[in-house]
Amino acid sequence: KVKYFMNKISSHIRVAQLAGTPDKYLLYVASNGTETVRVRIYNNTDTLLHEEKVEISGNYGVVFNLSQVKMSPASTVTFEVTTGSGKTETAMF
Repeated sequence: KVKYFMNKISSHIRVAQLAGTPDKYLLYVASNGTETVRVRIYNNTDTLLHEEKVEISGNYGVVFNLSQVKMSPASTVTFEVTTGSGKTETAMF
């Protein structure tokens, strides 16, 4: 008996502000395959501050330092992370 199945890529996305550092954010993506991840960072007026695409295979982590971005203390930052498998995660700080 032969069983056929399709490999399905699944991923887990996490964005967190690093403790004690108001301008640093950790992005972590865990994936069971190879896929393209698109990261967009917006300010509270929906202005795009940063955008990048990375090809990942397995786990990926990066720290974004936004200390050079001129924002008021009351401003918020929104991360929008989309994987090639179609998963989108949005986090606001």
